[in-house]
Amino acid sequence: MIIAIFSSVLFLVPPSVASDIKIYSEKLVTSSNNEYRVYSGNVEIFLPKNITYEVLIDSKWETATPSIASGSVKIHLKHSVVLIDKATITKTENGTKITTDYAKFTNKE
Repeated sequence: MIIAIFSSVLFLVPPSVASDIKIYSEKLVTSSNNEYRVYSGNVEIFLPKNITYEVLIDSKWETATPSIASGSVKIHLKHSVVLIDKATITKTENGTKITTDYAKFTNKE
């Protein structure tokens, strides 16, 4: 069973991922066993600066600011991995803002 929610709302990531992460998207699909969540449509992810994460990119960075990562982008968090195809990643004073059209949060690999 898959649950889908359609609207432009704020989704908070489950506590097992990180309680301070904020995600805005137009659509959310969650697996019935809660192993993954897929956010799509104008996705904005905000990672506060107190969150530890690692960004791995299989392709390239564009040099213009804000930085655009294309190709396979993985963001490793404490308890999960975020998979993104293409993203704009902007560092701010309070953390990191990631803008994309698709993001999949999965349990740690």
